[in-house]
Amino acid sequence: MFDIKTGEVIVEGISLHKGQDLASITVSGISFFREFDIGNGWVHRNSGPHIFYGRKIITSMKFFAKKLMGFNIYISDINATDSQQMKPEHDNSWEIFLGSRQKLINII
Repeated sequence: MFDIKTGEVIVEGISLHKGQDLASITVSGISFFREFDIGNGWVHRNSGPHIFYGRKIITSMKFFAKKLMGFNIYISDINATDSQQMKPEHDNSWEIFLGSRQKLINII
């Protein structure tokens, strides 16, 4: 679940928010299968697959000084061979995750 107003994301019952400490995320049960240290204090960590709104996703979390500062989701169960085939299904999934584009425009 996304709360677009607060920035909170809930993945498999685990609440994530900007500034959250890495240790509290791992204690909550999220594990990472890949870590990429940028070398300037930023570390990107990948987790998943998770089930999110019935879709299989991979997350990429961006940490600075072990604090969560960014969160990306990759829908990993789309059967497509190129980006043009992937786009309609991807856009539809994001509308399910976040609501209609008009609703988002009204919130923002």
